[in-house]
Amino acid sequence: MFFLLTYMGLFTRLKFSVAKTVLILSAVFAVTSAMDFIFIYYTKGGSFYLLSTLLTFLLLTGTELLISRKKSFHSVFTVLCATDFILPGNTVCYIIYNRTNDIFSSVLLQIVVQFVFLFFLVKFVSRYYKENDNDIIGWKSICLVPFLFYLSITCLSVWPMNLIEHPSAMPGVILLFALMVVTFTCGMRMYARKGMKQKQDMSLVFLAEYSDRIKNESAKVNEMSMKIEEMNSAMLTVTSEILNLLDNEHYDDIRTIISAIRSDSRLMVMERKCANNSINSVILEAEEYAKRSGVSITYNLNVPERLGSIEFEYAVVVERLLNLAIKSCCQFYTKQMTVSMYPSGAWMNIEMKAKVAELDSLNPEDKEESEKAEELIKKISESVDCSLSVPELSAFTKKHEVQTSVQVKMGVMISEFNVRIN
Repeated sequence: MFFLLTYMGLFTRLKFSVAKTVLILSAVFAVTSAMDFIFIYYTKGGSFYLLSTLLTFLLLTGTELLISRKKSFHSVFTVLCATDFILPGNTVCYIIYNRTNDIFSSVLLQIVVQFVFLFFLVKFVSRYYKENDNDIIGWKSICLVPFLFYLSITCLSVWPMNLIEHPSAMPGVILLFALMVVTFTCGMRMYARKGMKQKQDMSLVFLAEYSDRIKNESAKVNEMSMKIEEMNSAMLTVTSEILNLLDNEHYDDIRTIISAIRSDSRLMVMERKCANNSINSVILEAEEYAKRSGVSITYNLNVPERLGSIEFEYAVVVERLLNLAIKSCCQFYTKQMTVSMYPSGAWMNIEMKAKVAELDSLNPEDKEESEKAEELIKKISESVDCSLSVPELSAFTKKHEVQTSVQVKMGVMISEFNVRIN
């Protein structure tokens, strides 16, 4: 049970802190230990064993749904895999103890077997397994696989057939264990290939966005080059004119010409919003989009000049976040928004604030209007969650360590998107 609960904790994207999760699992360990004690020492017969197993499974499934960040058949599959994971160690312990009558050696060997299995699974499987907890395709149907393995091995080794009384069943049990290992190994390889394909798809998503960005930048460079050529050709005419004016001592006309040249030169300089070129380009494009949409944005930017290997992907994400925020501004909020970007230790943080116009007119003390406000806040949160599920943001969130939060305080929606850059 200790290894089973440990497996559940390590293969689950936890909703609570590690300390709180350990407390919950410890309480479950105590309850299941009491149940085992009662069923082993105060009851007899296979039907009681089946009842104990069923109650234990229901308790474990409820615990998994409690500690898991997402509730789905993925949680049920995790519990079923955990019960299969402990079977080899349990069977080895059972057989060794029956042959030697040495409880210490039997349990020690069981611990070694369970630990080796757990180490292998955590090292090579757990990370990708947890990343796919939101992949709802197939979890319901494949729950049958670990369940049938558990049922088959239990029927051959514990009840109604007992390995001690019927040692001839051992080859069948060994073959079932081998089949279980082969099945799960093939499953892991399949998911590994699927993971590689997803990573390739993520890269293609970002490359598509990046190619669009390069096209936009190329168009701007071409436009700038044309202006420079026009200025160069115009400069030849202007310099000749200035020389003529100098010969005729028309200094006021010369000052007017030089002032016009300086104004044109200022137009050629790109506006700087932050030190990072990629993010600066994104911010300028977002500002143009905001102006067309009638949205006013105030920026508080402290972006490092370099953001490491994630810079171009991060720029795509920032652009998508700003565009989605501007669209939401037109739907839910007053057409004013504050965008802050700043580093915090190993994290790069984006914080967007916008006032929810409709909340100003609702009285929180009035029950009907309070319910309306809660409904509106819920609708806003769902809208933000839906926005974060677009391919670019979803791919980035899966690939990198990202923290997101949405909350409404004093009628102001505060949305945060933080990513680890170091």
